[in-house]
Amino acid sequence: MRNTGYKAYTNLEQYYVHNSVATGVTKVNSVGDPDYIEPTYDTTYCPLPSMSPSQTPSVTPTISVTPTVTPTVTPSVSTSPPALSLSPSVSVTPSVTPTISKTPSITPTPSITPTNAIVYNYYVADRYECNGDYCSYVETLNIANPTALAYNDGKFYYDFANDYIFSIVTPGSPSYNLITNIAQAGTKNCTTLCQQTP
Repeated sequence: MRNTGYKAYTNLEQYYVHNSVATGVTKVNSVGDPDYIEPTYDTTYCPLPSMSPSQTPSVTPTISVTPTVTPTVTPSVSTSPPALSLSPSVSVTPSVTPTISKTPSITPTPSITPTNAIVYNYYVADRYECNGDYCSYVETLNIANPTALAYNDGKFYYDFANDYIFSIVTPGSPSYNLITNIAQAGTKNCTTLCQQTP
């Protein structure tokens, strides 16, 4: 007969429940009998032939059958008879192990701070412009200069970045500042700067 994976019982045998000893009473497991046990699906006991040897099924069906038995045979004993049990009761439960994927860790990119940042010196300066060979006051500005400058010394300085002439009045603060490029020593004769500017 072809193996279908179902396990069936031909005969039933009666046992004492308290010590699992057979009473010697057996009978045919027939469909009309109230103690009838249906065939159970058990591929472990009745393995099915493999249809595709390279492939392993991922799911095994779970079939659990627990028959309800009402014994109709009472043994002839002098003491009160113990409860009876019919064997076997088969339950097949496949085990499934979940697969957990690991979340990769993310390494943050370090921030880079430039090392060649320009440090400015802040001043309040009076701006002058040339009228022929003479200097005339125009306005007072907040300037930021990369070179330290002397202030309130009566000298004039030429700013190559803006083509301005400045006289440094006092130290300033990092507020809104005009970026300057004064690198040379100052002079107390403003007209010499007017004569040197292009």
